[in-house]
Amino acid sequence: MATSIGRQKLGSIILNHKNSMQCLFCRTLLSEADTKLDRFLRQRLFRIDVLGTAGKASLVEKLNKIQTPAEAKVATYDIVDLIHVAESKTDILLIEKLTEFISQSDVVDIENIHLGASVLRLYSYLGLPTEAYALYKNSLCSKFFDDITSHKILMDFLFKSKQYERVLDVYSGLKSFNIDCVTLAMASYYHINSTESHAACYKLAHNLMQEHNLPRRALLYAAMLAINQNKPKDALKILERCKEYIVILNMKLICYAKLKNFTALLNTLEYINKKSDDVTQPLSMRLYVDTMNEMQAAFTENSTQEELKTFSKLLEDLKPKGVFSKQSVTIFLDRTIPGDVGYAKESGKLKVVRNLINY
Repeated sequence: MATSIGRQKLGSIILNHKNSMQCLFCRTLLSEADTKLDRFLRQRLFRIDVLGTAGKASLVEKLNKIQTPAEAKVATYDIVDLIHVAESKTDILLIEKLTEFISQSDVVDIENIHLGASVLRLYSYLGLPTEAYALYKNSLCSKFFDDITSHKILMDFLFKSKQYERVLDVYSGLKSFNIDCVTLAMASYYHINSTESHAACYKLAHNLMQEHNLPRRALLYAAMLAINQNKPKDALKILERCKEYIVILNMKLICYAKLKNFTALLNTLEYINKKSDDVTQPLSMRLYVDTMNEMQAAFTENSTQEELKTFSKLLEDLKPKGVFSKQSVTIFLDRTIPGDVGYAKESGKLKVVRNLINY
C-alpha cells in the first residue's frame, strides 16, 4: 500500500540528507526555475507517495537484477522512478551502475525527461557534488551528460559547492554557446581571483564578444575580477559593453579612482547628481561604500585642492538625496539570477522567462 511522505520518520530524512543540509544556505547562481529543480522536487514527492515503501523496495530489487545495457533500456521508466525516489547510498550506487548501462544504449530522453539532467538534479537535491562530478567524468557516461542542460545544472551545483576549478572543467566540455554556462564560468574565475584567472577570464570574454552578446552578470564578474587584480583599464573595456546601470556606474567610478582620472570621476558624479533629482525614479542613483572608499582615498592622496573642493561640494549636494548606500558593489554579483516560469507551450513543456532587469 502506498504511504505518504508525511509518515516517514523525520530522523531518517535528516540523516539521509545531511550533505544537502550542510549547503542549505549556499546560494546557487541560477534559480530553481532555471535548473527545473523545483519541478523535479514536486515530481519526487508525487512518486514517493505513489510507490510507498513496499513499492520502492520492489523497484530496487527489480533494478538490481539488470546486468546489460539492453536490459537497462527495457527498464528505462523504472530507472526514472528510481531517480525520483532515491535517497540512500545504496540507491546512488545502483543509479550509477544503471547510468553506465543506459548510457551505452540509445536512450537519452523519454517524454520530455532528459535522464542525465534528472540524475544531476537528484545529486543536487541530495547534496553530492563530488559524486555528481565523478559521474560526469565517467567515460562510460559521456553521451549521457553531453547536453547543455546537464552542463548548466552541474556547473551551478559545483558553483554552489565552491568547487570553482571543477566548474571550469565542466565548462570546457560544453559543445555550444550558452549564456548561463558562460556566466557560471566567469563567476568561477572571479572567485578564484588570481592573475591567471583574470587573464583566462578576460581572454574568454574578449573572444566570446566577437560573436555573442554576453549577459550583464557575466560581464560584471569579468570586470570586477579585473578590478580586484588591479587592472582597471581591462575592466573599463569590459564595462563599455554594458548599458547604463547604477552598479556599472559604481564600477566605473572605482576604475577611475584607481587610474586617478579625476576628470572622469567628477563628470560621473555630476551626472549622478543631476539624475538623482528625478523624482519619478527615487533612489535610482546609488553610491556604494566600496566606491566611496576608493574615491575618498584617490582624492585625498592625489588630487589638486580645486579637484578635492569640487568633490566635497558634490558630496554635500548628494547627501540629502539618499544616494549613499551601506551596501558594496560585490554584494550584487552572487545574487541568484531570477527565472520566472512562463506560460506553457503547445507541447505542454514550461519555459523559463529571464528577468533581464536583474540579469
